[in-house]
Amino acid sequence: MKQIKESEKLTTIFLEDGDSLEICRMEKNNIKIHVKCINNSLHFDEITYKELKHFN
Repeated sequence: MKQIKESEKLTTIFLEDGDSLEICRMEKNNIKIHVKCINNSLHFDEITYKELKHFN
């Protein structure tokens, strides 16, 4: 995992194969999102990026 860029409202992170990232809200109801890089594909809470994009 490599953090490339950080500003006040945006952080850019590159994940390598096998890396995991957890994103949490800072408010009372602590919502977490897990992002994993498996076989060079991003998985959001076990949903691949391609599947997520298809929902949009």
